[in-house]
Amino acid sequence: MKRILFLSMVTLLLLACVPTPEEEYVIQKTEETVKAMTPLNKDEAEKTVSASFTENGTEIMFDAVPELPVCDHVWSERADAVTFEAYDLTKIVKALFNDAPLYAYGELTKQEIEPALLRALEQLEKVKSHPEQYEAGTAAYQAEVNELQEAYNNAPDQDTLTPVEIGWMHNEYASYFCCRADLGRDRYASVTINNQYPAESGFDDFNSYLVFQFRDSYDSVTKLRRENPNLKNPQPNISREQAIETASALVSTMGVDWMAVVACEEGLAIDSMTKQVAEDAYERPVWLVYFTYCKDGMHTTYDPTWITSFAADDTEIYSTPMYYERITVGVDEQGVVFVDWRGPTRTTEILDENVMILPIDEITKLAAKYLSYQYPVSEALQNAAQDGEAVSADVLARGPVTACSIRITRMTLGWTQIVQNGTNRTCTRIPVWDFFGTITRAYENGETEVIDGGLNSLLTLNAANGSRIDRSLGY
Repeated sequence: MKRILFLSMVTLLLLACVPTPEEEYVIQKTEETVKAMTPLNKDEAEKTVSASFTENGTEIMFDAVPELPVCDHVWSERADAVTFEAYDLTKIVKALFNDAPLYAYGELTKQEIEPALLRALEQLEKVKSHPEQYEAGTAAYQAEVNELQEAYNNAPDQDTLTPVEIGWMHNEYASYFCCRADLGRDRYASVTINNQYPAESGFDDFNSYLVFQFRDSYDSVTKLRRENPNLKNPQPNISREQAIETASALVSTMGVDWMAVVACEEGLAIDSMTKQVAEDAYERPVWLVYFTYCKDGMHTTYDPTWITSFAADDTEIYSTPMYYERITVGVDEQGVVFVDWRGPTRTTEILDENVMILPIDEITKLAAKYLSYQYPVSEALQNAAQDGEAVSADVLARGPVTACSIRITRMTLGWTQIVQNGTNRTCTRIPVWDFFGTITRAYENGETEVIDGGLNSLLTLNAANGSRIDRSLGY
């Protein structure tokens, strides 16, 4: 029903035209007209979108200067997934390891496993001392201790160093290269470059990746805040500008000239053994610098979603998962400590050389309506509980949402990646608007919750027709 109402609204909106304000967009809720699509207008980048709507009981406020690409028009294109064999492997590896001697992967030593084991034992003792705070009891924590203890008992005392040469290895499923080297910090850094399942293998999984790291991997504050809304931002020991400069130098040395910096934020260490935020993460935070595909000043917008077509088990999807192409570089005061490169692609065809897009004021009105449907004031939790759906006691105790407001502080025009023909071997890049900001909810019991979206796009709209795109589904 909502879709029918929305399509009817868009049909009515397309019947009339409203003049563009000269200085500042001040958009009234009563306006129900839409201009025809136009070419990219760079003059709009300097105009503040100042708008306020109330839809479905939700207040939506815009206070942002639109971020437009530096090019004078926008276009759409097709891109095919490629493996890292399309690139210069030697150049990439030498950039990561600075010409250090390379060795084959070795088993983790007792010294490398011991810190994780000690942390797991400490956590188990906390659970035993305060069982009322842990609904799952001690079983899961004991199992983790048992697993780490067994790994420790079977681990060698010393590293075994077997030299390796740079070159692709192959099995029936993939081509790959793995190595490690002593870079004088946290023992050995390692890299895994995996080209998964070529077409002739008969498997449909074509997602390739590169991961370089020392002891830990790293995760972004934006992603971690989904599970812990009160997560505080760490304070890296170098400036954001220094981190971007260091990361850019590495990516350039790797020979990657089609990717450019699109975002940067704080990151925390994730323990490689437990996969949890490391105990001393705040003592050694990093900057995470994100690179996405960039051509003639047009970027692919960064979003923390890793893959398209990702959905819960009970959600039907219509395409095969495909990585969004990006490079993440973690940098601290000692240099690069982490690189994650996913989903390399190559552009194969320009689909539309000059995409006509909706004016900013009209895309803003459409965004307000979509946001109100995504974040409504409702009694959804109570209804779910009555229907027998699982709802945690603390969430249910809040009662219904009595008020909701959304403040959009950033809106960007860039590409997003849409899977094509239900396969993860090809995609299209289309121009979209992404909206970023905060969500504030008030509950019946008096609690107020403020969600900082960070680099999470609260909404993605097709810039040409205003339709909503679900980044996790890829369409």
